[in-house]
Amino acid sequence: MAKRDQMLRLMHIANLLQEKEIGVTYEEVQRYLEEKHYDQKGYDNDLAFSEKTFKRDRNLLLEIFGIETQCKRSTMTYQIVDDENLARKTFTTIKKRKRNIRRKF
Repeated sequence: MAKRDQMLRLMHIANLLQEKEIGVTYEEVQRYLEEKHYDQKGYDNDLAFSEKTFKRDRNLLLEIFGIETQCKRSTMTYQIVDDENLARKTFTTIKKRKRNIRRKF
C-alpha cells in the first residue's frame, strides 16, 4: 500500500509546514516523519524518505492540495508560499481526508 503511505506522508508534511510558518529544514521534516511513522499504526512499510522523495512530495503537495512551497536558501528552510486563505482551506481539507483514511482502515 505504497500510495496510502505516500498520502499519509504528504498530510504529515503539509501539517508540519503549516504549523511552522518560519519554515523547516529537510532534517526536521525527516525527524518529524520518523516520529509519525513509528509512533502511529497504519504504515505498511519502513520509512523510505530522501531529499529526492521530499522534492517529489513538495511537487505533489502543489498538484494535489494546491500547497506551494519554497526554499529559503539563506536558512535552507522550506515553507508554504504565503496565502492565508489557501492555507486555511487546505488544512481543513487535509483534516477531513485524514479522518476518512482512518475510518477506512
